[in-house]
Amino acid sequence: MYLLMQKLGLLVMRTLLKKVYLIGNKSDKVRLADFAAAVALMGTSLDMDAVECVVANLIINNYVKGFLSHKLHVLVLSKSDPFPSISHC
Repeated sequence: MYLLMQKLGLLVMRTLLKKVYLIGNKSDKVRLADFAAAVALMGTSLDMDAVECVVANLIINNYVKGFLSHKLHVLVLSKSDPFPSISHC
């Protein structure tokens, strides 16, 4: 049951990240501060390290294609299919 809840939480974060990406005019760079603000609107407060951890887990689990720039606090998304279908994950 715990594993299912953890995966669902990641899917919720993926959906939220995708919405931030779409609002940002589909730029290949998403500021982690923008994602953190969206998470805060959901009623969850995360510091920047926790936001990076969530995004890193999304990348590791193949929910998002891209890489993190720790120095710039930016997620750089793949230009082709940055949010693959979750059925392939």
